[in-house]
Amino acid sequence: MKNKSVLLYLVVLLTGAAPTAWSDRPWYQDYEEALDRLKRGDARGAILLLEKTLRTGPDPGPQRPTYGMHFMDFFPYLHLARAYLQMGQCDRAQEFLERSARLDRLPPDLQATELRPLSQQIQAQCIPPAKTPAPPAARPAESPPAEKEAPASQPSAPSPTQPKGPATEAPPVGPSVPPTRRPVPAAVLQTAWRAYLRGDYDGAYRVLQDARRQYELDDTAYFILGCSRAARYFREGGADGRLLDEARRYLRQARQLPPELQKRLALFISPKILALYGEHRRAGGGE
Repeated sequence: MKNKSVLLYLVVLLTGAAPTAWSDRPWYQDYEEALDRLKRGDARGAILLLEKTLRTGPDPGPQRPTYGMHFMDFFPYLHLARAYLQMGQCDRAQEFLERSARLDRLPPDLQATELRPLSQQIQAQCIPPAKTPAPPAARPAESPPAEKEAPASQPSAPSPTQPKGPATEAPPVGPSVPPTRRPVPAAVLQTAWRAYLRGDYDGAYRVLQDARRQYELDDTAYFILGCSRAARYFREGGADGRLLDEARRYLRQARQLPPELQKRLALFISPKILALYGEHRRAGGGE
């Protein structure tokens, strides 16, 4: 009888029918361990477990059933974005952040407290700092021009009786054409975005106002200006109507944003500001 039991045990092992604790573990235990690994800095281990929960768990979303009457928030894409950012893989972090915005079904309060701050971290960590242009090289000192020798004989001045040649007329003076200013550099826009994402709305505003004296602002620059004024207006409780008027004026000038920026607006611009921008796009006939 004992030999039969041993034989049966060996058959079970060889056929792979013996369950393991890891493979039979419910999805929510893998999810909890993934979050714990992420807190301890084990991003790679967290990624393996989170990818497993995408195969074994329910659809992502808040309050997913676990066992009995217990429920748990399940946002795997959000934490995958965190894990890849922890590993320094910016493209993957941005990819899973965008998936989280589409698939995790985050409630509005968690979009403000979880998704948007993570988007700001990705932008701050992954956008390279603007390079300061090198000063122009100093030109070598030029030697003073050599003095010309006086000619041996000077032509005699025309006598009063000699006829004078026709006077040369000055060219007509036309209307002055203002010089064309260069477009605002991408480095300036990046500096303004960084300040905005840090919550330094006045700093973003000042960067572009200073640039305005030298460069021609584009639609993106006007959009940042409008968002900076609107963000400060809402942060201060909507008490200063002048900020709102200024925000509307700038947003009205942001007629066409780059397609890549339009796709990501919801990740780092609040819904109130997007609604304000949408009003002006509809009024101006934008898409």
